[in-house]
Amino acid sequence: MKSRRIILLGLRLVTGGLFVYSGAIKAWDPASFAGSIDNFDLVPYPLAVAGALVLPYLEIVCGVALVGGVLGQGALALLLAMMVAFTGAMAWAWIRGLDVNCGCFGAAAGKTDYALALLRNAGLVGALIILSLAWGATRPAPEAGTGQSRTPGPQDGRRTPPSAPPAGPSSR
Repeated sequence: MKSRRIILLGLRLVTGGLFVYSGAIKAWDPASFAGSIDNFDLVPYPLAVAGALVLPYLEIVCGVALVGGVLGQGALALLLAMMVAFTGAMAWAWIRGLDVNCGCFGAAAGKTDYALALLRNAGLVGALIILSLAWGATRPAPEAGTGQSRTPGPQDGRRTPPSAPPAGPSSR
């Protein structure tokens, strides 16, 4: 059990770190990333620019959430949706015979080797799915070290049930 937890923790840290790194490279040069998005010829240029300004920071925030073990399920859902969209765009570009830089790790990466990039994306999608299914085993314990479990409350996004009136006859 402990080795499974360590492996999942390592997967979470590596995957989150990869998204932080990837997002930071793209955030550093949004003009090049906008050009990479535009080269796929899927969206109008203004939308490519908007994507280049938003997507890197979304990757960074989601990556940090994975590394920190906070809001991980939401981060995993967003990253999984982005990876499916990116992989679909990449496959579509390959089918159309486009010779572009995918922009995955910035403009310096050069032209995309589609087979390798799709294999890498499949691995990332697989890692995200594994982490999604095993999220409870990889996140930090809310009350680590106390040996006590914490009851769910409003801070967890759940409503606490209203307190029941005292039992017994009422005196009026």
